[in-house]
Amino acid sequence: MRLAPADGCMGGAIGGGLGGAAYAINLSIYKSKMHLVAKIMLNLLVGRAAFGIWLAVAIGIQYAMKR
Repeated sequence: MRLAPADGCMGGAIGGGLGGAAYAINLSIYKSKMHLVAKIMLNLLVGRAAFGIWLAVAIGIQYAMKR
């Protein structure tokens, strides 16, 4: 399947938006007064959640393009 340049821009925008959101959430986590281990665990959870959302969106787009 051949992708148009607009598809790459859209994918980059989705990934950039999710990455920026994860970064902002992680900053607020690290500035909180939680225990260090809790901060690290939440940081990992936020990163995995951002990746999971990105993957779900990518699969949804692929599915929609095949229709």
